Amino acid sequence: MRITNRDGVEMDVNANHQAETHSTTIKEIQWFSRHKRTAYSAWGRTDTLSAAKVPVLYIKNTSSDKDLIIYKANFQTIAEAATTPAVGIYWSVDLGSVCSGGTAMTPINLNTGSSNAAEVTALQSTPTIGTTGTETARIYPGVDGTLLSVDDGESIVVAPNGSWLLNYTTTGTAGIASALVFFYMKDVVG
Repeated sequence: MRITNRDGVEMDVNANHQAETHSTTIKEIQWFSRHKRTAYSAWGRTDTLSAAKVPVLYIKNTSSDKDLIIYKANFQTIAEAATTPAVGIYWSVDLGSVCSGGTAMTPINLNTGSSNAAEVTALQSTPTIGTTGTETARIYPGVDGTLLSVDDGESIVVAPNGSWLLNYTTTGTAGIASALVFFYMKDVVG
């Protein structure tokens, strides 16, 4: 018996008559970047830390048929006036918030051969929170300037018309907060 693909290429078979296969495992974001050309990065920064909850980066999924999958987020503070770590100083992620204002930013497609734009509205530079969503994570930073990285294992799925918001809460009154997030757009399943 011979097994061939549609181009007539025969399958490799070993001495025990077992099919030999080869595979490469890549992260899903790599596959979407390469094959669908829908993987992106977005960054946000605020230079106006105050003793309050400060929105740093807001992303709203504006697609009607694609989920936005958060792959990874990096964030840090620079010249934070408050002493970190401390109980009242933390990063938080809200899902379902509504924001306006700030400065619009265009996410960058991670496939340099693609001009596909992300189907999102992205705001940085302290957008105004109109409706507060549900806080889903809280991360307490170490020393000021330390880069924090959260790899959610692609577990945060922002459905069409949903949103993701990264905030920084501090007791200080000076400093900069910045963030970089990697995400991809995937057809809604089911």
